[in-house]
Amino acid sequence: MILKQKLQQAADKGIIQNTQIEPLLDFLLDENSKTPTNQEEPLKFIRSFGDVFIAFGIGILVFAINQLGLSHYEYLLPIIGFTLIAEWLVRVRKLALPGMVILVSILFFVYRAINIDSELSSIGTFGLIAVTSLVFYIRYKMPFSLLPLAGALIAIATITIGETILFNPIIFSALGLSLFSIAMLFDSQDTKRQTHLSDSAFWLHLLASPLIVHGAMMSMLLGDHTWLLAIDKEIIIVIFF
Repeated sequence: MILKQKLQQAADKGIIQNTQIEPLLDFLLDENSKTPTNQEEPLKFIRSFGDVFIAFGIGILVFAINQLGLSHYEYLLPIIGFTLIAEWLVRVRKLALPGMVILVSILFFVYRAINIDSELSSIGTFGLIAVTSLVFYIRYKMPFSLLPLAGALIAIATITIGETILFNPIIFSALGLSLFSIAMLFDSQDTKRQTHLSDSAFWLHLLASPLIVHGAMMSMLLGDHTWLLAIDKEIIIVIFF
């Protein structure tokens, strides 16, 4: 054992005594066993400027493919192609920024593929986008995937509720609080910020915050609150923020 050899060398040089080797060895091994190990290699947003060039190149490729005028389910071909690219860039290379562009590209082509089918409702469209994002998240553990997933689910909830939500904007705050609770669940499982869970929570907070704030603000401004009638709306907004 290398550690024991090092301690023996220290004893030979008179730094420690021979009788201290075993106790020190036991102590060091016990401390190492208590140190949490993180086997997960987190995605980094940008590792080098090369990531920006890769993301830019993917964007140009998406634009070029879109100009081909593909029809119906021919869009499945670029979806499969970008999925294979993700296997290398995201799953192997752990590149976050190119992975985000790839996911947005896949969702774009998914939308183009199903948008041709007029029989597919808006809920079905957002549902497929949500499923695609969820599969991407499970496969690559890319935190950004939760943003389109949560956005699609919020859109489905909004469509399901209907026009009622326009007269009760506080519902947006309720939806935002639901996302906030899920985000806090992710945060609570990664308090030391060592895995992708805390990064996943970030993207949920990013969507939950404006929903909570604007839902509550619009509810105050549009609602029939007699105690607010004597206060200018601009002052209410300043005080609220």
